[in-house]
Amino acid sequence: MPPWLKKDSYQVRQWTTETGLPFNGVQGGVHSQEGYIWIWGYEGLARFDGYQFLVMDEEIHPLLQNEGMLSAYEDSRGRLWIFKQKGGVVIKDRSHFYRPPFDSVFHTVNFYRIIEDQKGGFFLLNELGMFYYDDKGLRKLPGFTENSLLNANLIIDHQNNLWISVPEGGIYQYDGQQIHKVQLPGDESPLRTFNLFLVPDGAVGLLLNESIVYFNADRTLRNEEPLSLNIPYLGSVQYHESLGLLALDLDGLQRKTETGWQTVVSADEISLKLGQTIFTDQKGDVWICTTGSGLVQVSDVPFINYEMPQTSRIFSLLPEENQLLISSALGLFRLTNHSPELLPETQTLAIKNILRDQEDALWLATYSGVFQWDEQRNQLINTPLSTTKSREVIEDSQGRIWVGLSGGVQVNEKGNWSTPTQLELLREEMTLSMYEDSQKGIWINTSEEGSFRWDGQSLRQFSKSDGLPSNVIFRAVEDSAQNMWFATTKGLALYQGDSIVTLSEAQGLPESTVFQMLFDSQNRMWGIGLNQVWCVPLAGLYDVVNGDLDRIPFAGILDDADGLLEGGASGVATARIDKHGYLYIPAVRGVSIINTQEPFRDDQPRLLLDHTVHNGQTQFSDSLVLAPATNRLQIAFTAIDFHNGAQLELRYRLVGFDEDWQQANASRVAEYTSLPPGHFTFQAQLRRKDGTWTPAQDLLWIHQRPAFYQTVVFIGLAFASVILGTLGMLRWRFRVLQARNVRLEDMVAERTQTIEDQKRDLEQKSKAVESSIRYAQRIQDARLPQRESLTRHFAEHFVYYVPKDIVAGDFFWLRKQGEDLLFAVADCTGHGVPGAMMSLVASNLLNETIEKQGVQSTGSLLDSTRQGMLQALKSSSDVQDGMDIALIHLRNRRLAYSGAFNPLWILRRSNGDSSTVPENFTGNATLIDEHLLLELPADRQPIGPFANPVPFGTQEMDLLPGDTLYMFTDGLTDQFGGPHGKKFSRNRLRQLLLSIQDLSLAQQRDRIASELLNWQGAEEQVDDICLVGLRV
Repeated sequence: MPPWLKKDSYQVRQWTTETGLPFNGVQGGVHSQEGYIWIWGYEGLARFDGYQFLVMDEEIHPLLQNEGMLSAYEDSRGRLWIFKQKGGVVIKDRSHFYRPPFDSVFHTVNFYRIIEDQKGGFFLLNELGMFYYDDKGLRKLPGFTENSLLNANLIIDHQNNLWISVPEGGIYQYDGQQIHKVQLPGDESPLRTFNLFLVPDGAVGLLLNESIVYFNADRTLRNEEPLSLNIPYLGSVQYHESLGLLALDLDGLQRKTETGWQTVVSADEISLKLGQTIFTDQKGDVWICTTGSGLVQVSDVPFINYEMPQTSRIFSLLPEENQLLISSALGLFRLTNHSPELLPETQTLAIKNILRDQEDALWLATYSGVFQWDEQRNQLINTPLSTTKSREVIEDSQGRIWVGLSGGVQVNEKGNWSTPTQLELLREEMTLSMYEDSQKGIWINTSEEGSFRWDGQSLRQFSKSDGLPSNVIFRAVEDSAQNMWFATTKGLALYQGDSIVTLSEAQGLPESTVFQMLFDSQNRMWGIGLNQVWCVPLAGLYDVVNGDLDRIPFAGILDDADGLLEGGASGVATARIDKHGYLYIPAVRGVSIINTQEPFRDDQPRLLLDHTVHNGQTQFSDSLVLAPATNRLQIAFTAIDFHNGAQLELRYRLVGFDEDWQQANASRVAEYTSLPPGHFTFQAQLRRKDGTWTPAQDLLWIHQRPAFYQTVVFIGLAFASVILGTLGMLRWRFRVLQARNVRLEDMVAERTQTIEDQKRDLEQKSKAVESSIRYAQRIQDARLPQRESLTRHFAEHFVYYVPKDIVAGDFFWLRKQGEDLLFAVADCTGHGVPGAMMSLVASNLLNETIEKQGVQSTGSLLDSTRQGMLQALKSSSDVQDGMDIALIHLRNRRLAYSGAFNPLWILRRSNGDSSTVPENFTGNATLIDEHLLLELPADRQPIGPFANPVPFGTQEMDLLPGDTLYMFTDGLTDQFGGPHGKKFSRNRLRQLLLSIQDLSLAQQRDRIASELLNWQGAEEQVDDICLVGLRV
């Protein structure tokens, strides 16, 4: 195994008062069976779930009122013993807090230590001596004077013997019958430490002066070893299941290895002032309690990390037998042990990739050019491409060297550099990576045009038009089934046969960007994204592709919470898996290495009910009975995760009250007011890394008791009273109404005949009015341009015209005057008959203006029309009627446009860039895929009365064959509908038009009509609708 793989890596997290810790002086801690970390100090007691600290004081329970905490201990039954400063003992048993029976004797006594033996009894040390407590009661053990046990330490060995270390007093063992003093090696000088620990083979260890001694259960000396730690201070010693013996001294957290003590976390790294104790949680993480530096967590992570200088972004990794080569923005590094070494001759080069070819030559693809590296002389060797910016270098199965450049590719065959003729097409394309498949085809992946495959004879392109989700292709790789996978900015794509399938965040991909994929010896794909590394069996991916699964079945998803270097992976970089199965990941801050053969840790966070608050009371029970008319209920819940607690996403619902899931707020507290009587269940869920939610978990059962007025008895009595009163009232009313009905029947008969006569008269008048309106409709339709006229002047067109009533205020208008063609879409004030009358006035004004003044600029034409409109409406100074209009003038594909509130949209095909935007174009131009949307804005004034009128402007431009012009009134965009009753909007119309550009205009009209009807649903049509499409 290479030496750089033998490095231990740890992740360190630290909490102080600046990051939420209630107090920086932490005396000790314990990981409880329910999942919380409990810490204490002279400033109090707190509980931690990995996200936030909860101070356990009198607001939680009256028994927790204190001036400080001395210690805490959890026994085998999950009870937490809390020792208060001059406050005796409090026990937390699940949801209850209480004092033990003996506390009446020691109510104001300081307790120092407690430990449970194998029989379920407890040894307690306090300022009055040592005591033993079990179901038989409390009894004092002789042999220790008062106040001698302040800094004593206790352990129980495998034979259930109690060991006691007393500073300056010696080591003692209690075997259940009597106390024995243990004979120490060497002189009888005072102890400098009180640390005892137990090792797996049953020996009891002790740090004595400057050595470690081990005793057998019978108190005989087993062996002695030198200590070699930073004495005189030693905070705590503990034997860790996987790390071995740990000690906390002035230099930090130390670990004893075969070669001596190794620093796990230095004092400088955590600003350690004075360490107090260490303890281990249920997952093996080590916690350091400090005086003044807060709480520190040390986790053994699956990644081996090598941090590099901040400016040395890592681009490529090449693991070899005796070295790891690292290419970076600062040059080439060599790692042979635990410290990367920069090769000085390369420090001016930004090296994108490195390659060891079949002849053992080392190639460097750099931003400065392509070089070889002479490892014997430690110097660069120039090549014919030494001044050409390069990004990628690979060797194919025929021994040819391929170099990907910032523009195109070069191939070295037997010392000759060239570009195959078919690949000249790629001269303008930036090569991101290259790959040779099993059929000896070379895949060239680019930054803008997708991926190209060259088979030696022809070049084939794969892009978005072929089904790829993006044209930015970071990597392509072949799987064991000889199908190609692509890493893109928008997910993972599979090319299988002649089809391409994309897997994205919708199928559970942790993030849309995938930089690289690799396959391990277990036929699993490892993916590297921006911030995460994931692993999935290849068979599972195919299950999703074939529709057998909805979401990707990941074996594991890892991020910085699991030890991946912060900052994520480098972008277009080269990761590799070595022959030992280790994956080497280029990261922004260095190199992260993980063993692909190791199983993933099951670190699923645990959902818990924290506490509830109602009527000023805090409770920890998982069932709750609320008093009648409880006005406010707060439910605090959480998920235990000490690695990634702040990033967890939770949601909740109260079954029987909430209709949908509710997102948890930052404090993870759900609040309810005035619950109705009944039974409720509070449930919570946690979002996994793959985006799915865990099954709903019941956390709390609630019974809301009814008030008296909500009970069945009260409701029954009230109902009976109402019924009896109603019956009496009805009987009286019946008599009154019976007499009145006789009189009314005569009146009804008389008036019924009158109503029938009036009804017949109204029906006749209604038919006459409808007939008149229908006749007005025929007049209005006759005034509109006919289909033959539109067909004569435009290659293709459609008109979508839907009056709100029978006749409309919207109209479209066409006038041919010599070589000049004018067309308009207008919206007159109102709809129905009033709007139709205005449309006739407006249409006549347009025609009269042309006849009197001839064809002029569109702006002048609107000015003249406005003057005519004002004269036509001058009979009333209060009239605010008018017209919105979009007017165009066409002559030999030269377009002039003016508008009053109504814009003109032009859609034309583009070359994928803005080259088709007209010169001096002042409107809005938007390039979307292969279409260019030109929006010519209208003047913000109507044809009619206006406070500050100005002359209408004229916008001119040349049209291109195939341009499509769209003019519309606001009745379409103002139509309410959709799931939330909102307006259709111009933006939605814009997206709709862009999405149907591949259809004919007739098909476009049908699609628009269908979309608008679906949008409108049961909503009433709000206005006349007119949309016209004209293709030049």
